[in-house]
Amino acid sequence: MPALRIGLAGAGRMGRNHLRAIAGSALVRVTAIAEPVASTRTLLEGTDAAVYGELDDMLDSAPIDAVLVCVPSDLHLTTIRRLVEARMPILCEKPVGVAAHASPGWTGPTVTGGLPAMGQTIATSGAAERQGVVHRLDVGTTGLMVVAKSERAYSVLKRAFRDREVDKRYHAVVQGQLDPLRG
Repeated sequence: MPALRIGLAGAGRMGRNHLRAIAGSALVRVTAIAEPVASTRTLLEGTDAAVYGELDDMLDSAPIDAVLVCVPSDLHLTTIRRLVEARMPILCEKPVGVAAHASPGWTGPTVTGGLPAMGQTIATSGAAERQGVVHRLDVGTTGLMVVAKSERAYSVLKRAFRDREVDKRYHAVVQGQLDPLRG
């Protein structure tokens, strides 16, 4: 099976972290990067990916299968809307402060509320408050989150997570000295 060709929208610190994480995968390859900041583009020299100054240039020119959104949180909505217009599958980093789904006491934004509000269809499978959510992240966590667009995708993806076929990697930023005896 050929590798999934990913376009990276944004190559700041988080985007470069994803670029490094994906580098060792045989299943996924970053083949194009859209980064509007010239000084950040210079940090990408030596990568195998084609580098573009604008998202539209990448979408018009690069042979990609999906886009991983790594732009700053205030640009997520604009970037996602452009990708929806281009009918491009989206891999989006859930920012801190956005919950995966509604829960008692939470009054802030949610992924399951935001996607339909942008015209995205999500699966209706799963518990009523978490429909379509295959893999969730806590509100204080940033990272890639899996939400299924169809019932078939939900079933296949849930099975893959249940059977541990999905390689999940977590990175943490820690301040201070950890006590190795307490975990």
